[in-house]
Amino acid sequence: MTSVSSPGGPTEVINARRTESLDAPRIQQLSTTATEQLFGRVNVVSVIEKANLAVTLCNEQDDILGHAALYDYPNTPEVDQAEWQPWLGQNYDTGNCTPLNTLFIHYFVARKEYAHGCAQEIIRTIFNAVPDLHFCFLVVPQGVFPEPALSAIFKPMEKLDSAKGPDGCSIFVSHRHEQAPVLHVRKARVEDHDDLTPIFNRQSDVLSTKYGDYFLAELIEAQDENNHCVIAEFEGSAIGFMSVCSEVNRALLAECFELGPFHGLCKPHPDDVLEPPREPTPPPAPEPSETAPTTAEKRPSSAASQASVKSKRSETAMTGEVPEGKEVPEKAAAPSPAGSVTGTPQTDKRGSKGSIADTAELKVKPKLSEAHMGESSTSLLSESSVATSVMSEASKVGSAKSAASRTELAFPTTAPEQRSPSPGEEPPTVPPRFTPVYRGESNAFCIHLFCIDERFEMRSQDFLPHIFSLFPEKDFAVMTVPHLVPEFPLLQNFV
Repeated sequence: MTSVSSPGGPTEVINARRTESLDAPRIQQLSTTATEQLFGRVNVVSVIEKANLAVTLCNEQDDILGHAALYDYPNTPEVDQAEWQPWLGQNYDTGNCTPLNTLFIHYFVARKEYAHGCAQEIIRTIFNAVPDLHFCFLVVPQGVFPEPALSAIFKPMEKLDSAKGPDGCSIFVSHRHEQAPVLHVRKARVEDHDDLTPIFNRQSDVLSTKYGDYFLAELIEAQDENNHCVIAEFEGSAIGFMSVCSEVNRALLAECFELGPFHGLCKPHPDDVLEPPREPTPPPAPEPSETAPTTAEKRPSSAASQASVKSKRSETAMTGEVPEGKEVPEKAAAPSPAGSVTGTPQTDKRGSKGSIADTAELKVKPKLSEAHMGESSTSLLSESSVATSVMSEASKVGSAKSAASRTELAFPTTAPEQRSPSPGEEPPTVPPRFTPVYRGESNAFCIHLFCIDERFEMRSQDFLPHIFSLFPEKDFAVMTVPHLVPEFPLLQNFV
């Protein structure tokens, strides 16, 4: 929080925050004729929703004092949104401008009496909120000059010698070094102890209680080729401190974290073991012999067995012969009436006195008698009973299969791995976790201690280029943070 004052008026304590859509009506009330001349008549709700960054300044009563909306392309119809770099480079020296470090102001309003203070605070907030931002442009129509609050911050860009300038607009710019400059980072000296001690004591007294009041001076004096201390400087005073070391306990980190994406924080080595050993392939099963009959070939099919049973029954019914070891049914053994011939030839009194060859050779057409009807009905009943028994067996098999299928389709009440083993069964063993083996040199250094003034914490990333230059052979910087420590801006650059 900071304060802004108006000429001859009261001083307001203001707070910067991101703009919400509900702020649109109150922002619209701050618009003036000069605002429409600079940015035209715009839909404030659409500008807020589509902006890359929208900042609003409020006082203690939540009254809006100022607002600005920024995009990553200029607010002019003369240029394509995706092709503004060549258009800008034709007329100005903008070789360092890229979509990653450049923003354009599309809308700005402020309460008239606080316009200067609001404009200054919004631009400072923008550069602090986006550490990679280095250029902020203001594009206004030709013949229109920015209002005094903006003209004090944005300066006209100098054209190239051979350029006539863009048609229909003028371009103004504000650089980072004018609002929130990049911090100067250098090697720490013992003389910096007096500037750094108040910063440490404001945030925590644990170190001074445990290691004494001069632990920082002792740490700076103990620097060597593997341990370095650096400070961030602003206007000649140290406002931040960082201690780094080239030794990292990679074994401990590998036990607690997954270091595979970082190659175990080691240099690649030909002897690295990155994949688990493959299990031996089981030998193929022996193929069945072509000459040896299979079980299916030995066992006759059901259709063939039923056909043989039916053929035997038909032969028995036609000849009347009963196979050995079987009794004759009662209906088949009953004597037939006169004039009928059964399967067993009968002789009369004539046949007993003389030769019976003639009688045996006589072929009499069988008569459809009651005995034949009884015999045929008996055979039909026997066949129907066989069919009934076959169907009953089939139904039993079908019911068993359907029950098995229902059992398979039913969802298990408990997961297989969650089922408790039976008393005689051993619990399943979990295969051990594979841990890659890295034999290369260490490829990381660690940050032991870090502290910075709250006013400059958004510039914490300015330490990183310098500490990487201290270990040019390392590719990773490692920092361990306690669980209860709230996230701070430096962590935004770590994964």
